[in-house]
Amino acid sequence: MKFDKDVFISYAHLDDKPLDEGTRGWITDFHKLLQTRLEQTIGHELNIWRDERLSGNEVFAPEIAAQFPKMKIMVSIITPRYVNSDWCKRELDEFYKAAARNGGVSIDNKSRIFKVVKTPIDKDVIESLPGELHKIFDEILDYKFYIQEAATGKFKELGRGKWTDNAIQQEFMNKLDDVVQDMANLIKKIDKSENTREVKRKIYLAETTYDLQSYRDNLVRELQEAGFMVLPSKNLPYVIDRFTADVEGFIDQSILSLHLISSTNYAIQPEGSDKSTVILQNEIAALKSATRNFNRLIWIPPVTAEASTNQKMISLQRAFVEELKHNTDHQRGADILEGSLEEFKQAIFDTIRRMDAEEKARQEAKEREAKMAGIIQGASDADPEGQVPRLVYLICDPRDLDETRPLEDLITDNGHEVLLPLFDGDQAQLRQAHLDNLKMCDAVIIYYGTGNYRWTSSMKSDLLRLPALGRTKPLMSKAIYLAGPSDKDKETFRANDFIAINGLAGFDPGLFKAFIQKIK
Repeated sequence: MKFDKDVFISYAHLDDKPLDEGTRGWITDFHKLLQTRLEQTIGHELNIWRDERLSGNEVFAPEIAAQFPKMKIMVSIITPRYVNSDWCKRELDEFYKAAARNGGVSIDNKSRIFKVVKTPIDKDVIESLPGELHKIFDEILDYKFYIQEAATGKFKELGRGKWTDNAIQQEFMNKLDDVVQDMANLIKKIDKSENTREVKRKIYLAETTYDLQSYRDNLVRELQEAGFMVLPSKNLPYVIDRFTADVEGFIDQSILSLHLISSTNYAIQPEGSDKSTVILQNEIAALKSATRNFNRLIWIPPVTAEASTNQKMISLQRAFVEELKHNTDHQRGADILEGSLEEFKQAIFDTIRRMDAEEKARQEAKEREAKMAGIIQGASDADPEGQVPRLVYLICDPRDLDETRPLEDLITDNGHEVLLPLFDGDQAQLRQAHLDNLKMCDAVIIYYGTGNYRWTSSMKSDLLRLPALGRTKPLMSKAIYLAGPSDKDKETFRANDFIAINGLAGFDPGLFKAFIQKIK
């Protein structure tokens, strides 16, 4: 369906009253900045609308509800006045119903309702909301436009004006940019057809304690700019069964999980649990690592200021950190890092690059395996009684590639295929390709030329460890070819369970007769 408007801002009139005479109200300022930044980010003008006729005592207008099916996104400016306003709650409820009928409330796990929390709301007020409203307030991700002290509960609203200092204004712009980036991405998704929708890889960035929240926000921005979707994409429930189910669901969608662990501050405990949300998320991710190849990174930053005065909670957190460092169950599938945020970011993107290289190597190995299966099947179909071509993995140092040509020709002249190591890529990618080649080949020749004795011993060790590497079928033949230059190690070389072929005097096809005979 065609949308007529891009964004609707729902707010309470009281919250737009200016604090200083002659200045704009908070809502008006937010609207102007949102429109400017969003249009600059997307690259064209947008229709961002709010009802400026509100006087604080009007009855909900049906003509506004009639427009909701034609709107892509709603921004709700959450304040105590907003949750007490029947008008505002009705707008939220009506948009939710309209969105559910027209494209869905969420697209790719991202809600079309942006919950901008200008002023914190008491939990019991949220609990008292009826039905769908309670669900909306409870689950949809918050954009907190305030900072709050965990120990005292005191908060400061983010904004611009004479009453704010530079730090508050800068944090306001940071939060606004978070809204803009997420909203721009969502508008682009809505504008695309279902068939052309971009599929993003997802990373689970665990919820953390308040003292590390600014670090987490920083990571969210950087990961999103790099093209990843960051989960969880909604507020996690604080009832243990629902909390566990949601975390498991989000982690199952993710390629990687990241955990920010405070040295001193203990997170809240969901109802029905005696463990904090930080501990629970780590335990759930560790269990996932035990059942599948799931990567995790745990970061313990330098000691931060203690936000809590509860010594029992501080002691509990310190005990958890110590256990985390020494208990292998808590560390399962994870690397634990300490240091700066920039070092942690570097580790994150290094891990992603390594995972990409490993996946590329696996895909290339599958393609080679499929290609060989086609060659073998083609040979069998052409000559059912003839010799089936074998796949011979010729392991060599890249410096010996030119010298291995006569051996490659000998193998192919006998009706077999040569598989060479991968030489382009990082160490993780090269290693994975080597192991994949060992699993799929029929026979192996180690070309002991320029490579030294230690390199040759390492290659032999890999062959001896084939069952542990996942190979179930024995090799038909394995040989070590001694090529120039000559040295003492080669002249005295002995190998059990290998055919040792001495070519120090020069290449001779007759030396490979026993090897070729074994792979017929």
